[in-house]
Amino acid sequence: MNISTIRRVRLAGLAGCILLGCVLGGSVRTARAQSPVKISGLAYVDYYYQITDPDDAKEGTNGFTYRRLYLTADAPISDSFSARARLEATDGNLGPKGPTPFVKDLYLKWKVGGGHALTMGVTSPPSFAISEDVWGFRSLEKTILDLNGVVSSRDFGVRVNGPLGTDAVRYGLMVGNNETVFPEDDKYKRVYGQLEFYPAEGVTLALASNWAAYDGPREHQLVASALAGYVSATWRVGVEGFYELGTFERVDDAMSYGGSLFGAAMFAEQWGLVGRVDRVQRERLVEPDNAPARLGTARTTFGLVALVYQPHPQVQVMPNVRLLKDDDVGTANTLGRMTLFFTF
Repeated sequence: MNISTIRRVRLAGLAGCILLGCVLGGSVRTARAQSPVKISGLAYVDYYYQITDPDDAKEGTNGFTYRRLYLTADAPISDSFSARARLEATDGNLGPKGPTPFVKDLYLKWKVGGGHALTMGVTSPPSFAISEDVWGFRSLEKTILDLNGVVSSRDFGVRVNGPLGTDAVRYGLMVGNNETVFPEDDKYKRVYGQLEFYPAEGVTLALASNWAAYDGPREHQLVASALAGYVSATWRVGVEGFYELGTFERVDDAMSYGGSLFGAAMFAEQWGLVGRVDRVQRERLVEPDNAPARLGTARTTFGLVALVYQPHPQVQVMPNVRLLKDDDVGTANTLGRMTLFFTF
């Protein structure tokens, strides 16, 4: 992470802390006048052991860490308006003095009638929330688009959602800065669209697409994705795929694509199994020093298997093994973890 990015994360985190403090303080003063602000959170905590790695020196590395910590304030304002402020800290946002919290969500939602809602601020684009809901184990890993950095899980903009005549068919549209949680720094935007279908109880089908423009050397990016899943009280299964087309100034168009197959089953009241396999091919722009720009291709396989022990609806303990194998590298990155997931 460069110095500029660290500063932006620090500023975002400071702003979020101030906002969250104001929300908490305001909730005490106005508790008698309106519904109280709901404070909630979640955490992913790991003990990890590096079983194999392309870098031999990293094998055997182990320790305790947390991958994610949320602190969320949800505020009902009226029957039509509600707001959310959420801070996140991760082991990936490390500054000189440790993890730096940043603003993950910061939005106002307006129910405009007929089941339609307008959301303004930092929020998840269409496709991400529904994909994570069907997958169901974000505590173990991101969904395929998020894991491979195809599209960010957050953007700053305006989003509208609602039914198309019936709750069995819904839409989502959004225009965002395409700067994740950071402020805009150019004139270009990303446009998102999604259609959701619920043909039967537990069945989810979704088609999504988004398009963005850039200020070179990349010119445009077009992403299309599809999701099909079934979720019941005791088991779930799903498949998700994407196609990405990128255009560049000096090289040919880059095409990337991938698919994810996943499933989970609770075979007893407190015990379950989770499995997932992804296969991805990505073409990326490579700009080596003193050499012409070119496209580089990476083909990877991702695998995950986990045992789930759930002693309480808000607590899960999950021994799991995570594997990432690049076709061009002889040794896979294999990580063993004991994951603790809890909400409060």
